[in-house]
Amino acid sequence: METSYFKLNAKKRMMKNHFKCFIVSVFPFMAVVLLVIFNYFLVRLLNDVTFNTILLPYAMYIRLLLLATSIILSTFIWKSVQLVVDGYFLSKVHSKNVTLGQTIKCITFGQCLTFFMVSIVRFFLSVSWFVFYLSPCIAVSCLLLYSYKYENNGFNVNLTLFISVILLFVIGVVFFYVTLKRYAMCSSVILTDEEKNPLKVIVKSIEIMENHSVQYAFYCLSFLGWILLCLLIIPIIYVVPYFKMSKSCFRNSLGLPKRIEQKEEKPIVFYFPKRAPN
Repeated sequence: METSYFKLNAKKRMMKNHFKCFIVSVFPFMAVVLLVIFNYFLVRLLNDVTFNTILLPYAMYIRLLLLATSIILSTFIWKSVQLVVDGYFLSKVHSKNVTLGQTIKCITFGQCLTFFMVSIVRFFLSVSWFVFYLSPCIAVSCLLLYSYKYENNGFNVNLTLFISVILLFVIGVVFFYVTLKRYAMCSSVILTDEEKNPLKVIVKSIEIMENHSVQYAFYCLSFLGWILLCLLIIPIIYVVPYFKMSKSCFRNSLGLPKRIEQKEEKPIVFYFPKRAPN
């Protein structure tokens, strides 16, 4: 399916609701700002706290424990907000009348916890893939430094090594970016398939994104011009919800292996059409 179809569908879905979609789309950013401010003042408060003689030897450990707990809870809240926003835009693909309140009612604490655990696993996977794809670039960089400092190989050799470093870096970043797109369906799997195992969520996302990760990566890159335009601040109101809705339309087209039927107590349903057999 042409990517222009997803963008056109996104514009239709946001019609007359653009500002509301913008407000919802910036909730994760607002949550980050508020949580950073909270943790900043928490650090200052902990530094000003005076411990008695018994607890004084453990003061540093108590501060670190409280700060670590606060960071973990803050990350959980941030990821929960992200899941709600993803659910809101995914449901908007099927119904323009869906409200944020209805979306929140449909998302359970267990789903938020699963998404939080998935995010932790994805972080370590991302670090691993980053090191893997950029290790050739790092190796050639070390060789270039050694050649420049200890060997007199001449300008041509050093120039060749320098160009190799640049090419390996670009290639590594491209492969890294495309690889990360295999995990793009994690939130969709959690919302529609009610899978609670973080590893199974990631595996299902990889299965769904099979043969689509490159297309999805280039689809996201097609918004690069719009994103750069956001440096002027004002276009953010249009671009941010447009980008979120377009990604939801694309992911919706891929389908999921399981369909969740609508229940009476839930006013909306996160539904994805099943994929056509290959």
